[in-house]
Order: sequence, then C-alpha cells, then structure tokens
Amino acid sequence: MNGYFDELAVLLRERGVPAERVASTIEELSAFAEEGSGDPEEEFGPVAAFAEQLAPDGWEPCGTWFQYAYFKRPGAASVGPAAELHAPPPAPERRTFFSRRFYLLVAAVVALCVLAVVLIGISLVKGGVDGTGFVIGAAVGAAGVLVAFWLTVRRQTR
Repeated sequence: MNGYFDELAVLLRERGVPAERVASTIEELSAFAEEGSGDPEEEFGPVAAFAEQLAPDGWEPCGTWFQYAYFKRPGAASVGPAAELHAPPPAPERRTFFSRRFYLLVAAVVALCVLAVVLIGISLVKGGVDGTGFVIGAAVGAAGVLVAFWLTVRRQTR
C-alpha cells in the first residue's frame, strides 16, 4: 500500500468509520487506482478532501425508494442521547425539489404533446380527419392537468 492509502485509512478511522469498512474501501480503491492511471491522487484528488467525501458525519444509507435515498445515524440507536447532533443541519430552503431527470421528463412530454398537435393539425389541413374529438379531448385533458396542479399548489401553501 502506498502513502496515499495509508493516510486515507488514518483519516477515515479518525472520522469514525469502522475498521472493516476502512479495509474494504482501501482495497477497492487501490484496485481501482491500479486499473487506471496508477496514481491515486490523480484518480481521487487530494487525500483530505477525498476522506471528507467518504466519511459523511456518521450518516449511513439505510434504504432507497425509487430515486430517493434514506440515511440514518447508527449511533442514535446504540448510544442513545450521546448521539445527539450538536449542530443540526439547516432546514431546506424549498419544500419541493425537482431533479434534472424530472425536468427532462417534462420536456419530453411537452415535445410529444406538441408533436401530436402538429400531426393532427397537418391531417386537419389536408382534410382527412374530423378534429372535433381531438379538440374536446385535448381541452378536457388540459383542464384536468390544470385542476390537479391548482389543488396541489393550494394544498402545499396551507
């Protein structure tokens, strides 16, 4: 093992990471670095900054649901009141958070709706289809979406 991984192991132990987790992490990282450039500093960055990323204040993942990850503090169950946070993290500034994937989904849905309207418009201009059903369906669908959005906003602002 080289000096980078020795220093990383010391820093992780100082931050309360269990010894078996430190050993497995160092083993995996050294194998990864050997497959790459061979220089861990080039692969992972400065050792102190990398250790901060690997030892996140005693929080550990405890489950996922779709894209959401849930974390827990393991000391809270075994240590009791001694595991209390002295400086809890600040409350989020926003109530809802939309990811880039959500915005991508919205953009795709809007693009598909525009495409449908354009294709129906082309067929109406050529005279092949009566567009009354499409117009009524689009109006009802748009009204339903607007009502659902209005109810959601109204519920969250109470």
